[in-house]
Amino acid sequence: MKLLKIISKLRSKFLTDPYNFWQQHGFIKIDNDISDQFFFCLDGMESVFIAENSLAITLNKEINCTHVLSFFDLDGNLCGRVEQNTSLFHIQINIDFGATGGVLKGTFCHHIVYADSIVSGEFKKIKTDFGFQHRGYCGYRCDSKLGYSFVHGNFGGIFNVRGVFKSIARQAATHTYFPQFILKKDLNYELVFINPTQKKLNFHIKIFKKNYCQLDEKITINSFGCFIFKINQNINYDQSLLSWTSKLPIGRAIVFERRGKQLNVFHS
Repeated sequence: MKLLKIISKLRSKFLTDPYNFWQQHGFIKIDNDISDQFFFCLDGMESVFIAENSLAITLNKEINCTHVLSFFDLDGNLCGRVEQNTSLFHIQINIDFGATGGVLKGTFCHHIVYADSIVSGEFKKIKTDFGFQHRGYCGYRCDSKLGYSFVHGNFGGIFNVRGVFKSIARQAATHTYFPQFILKKDLNYELVFINPTQKKLNFHIKIFKKNYCQLDEKITINSFGCFIFKINQNINYDQSLLSWTSKLPIGRAIVFERRGKQLNVFHS
């Protein structure tokens, strides 16, 4: 009976743990940090990233580092890279076509490189088995006269081993997600679904009003890729609700809510 309880607990953890616990032990070091997955858009829009110098913030003093942003296209193919050297606590990095390899939309991850002398010196003031998970904030705007709408990184866990990108994010039990907003007829919506895992990820999206299902669609996203789900307002979706099902434990979409050039970006 006790063995069955242990097996049941292990099975429950395996199906609900958002991270692969076989990978998350032993690799998280200063030179192998993990990153959330972020979305960029240069299609009629500006995108910026606020990069945090994690070690400087932790030790409360300026420390030299190199911020590295690695970009992926919609299909999850590596398409660009940009580096920024600084000792500041945080900086704003403007994302442009030079950084993304000319790609209009896609995802990216953020990692920090410190000199060996800093790793062997400053980092030991914390503890040797300590690592960083980079959250950061992305800002978007459609007009340079307007302010940015910022949103933090999506669920991720991406790390780089000798130039190969991997992830501790994992697909587990099926989860159904109900975002906490309703559709409004005078607004346009684009929902960005991302895949931070190393396998293809399926989403089953529904739009419904009361007991009537207005839309039922299935999509598949490649590893490190994303899918932009546009809601057609020619259909009467006013006051409608959404839901989607996937095997991603934290399967939130990034919502772009527009009225003309006014833009509101938030997690669902």
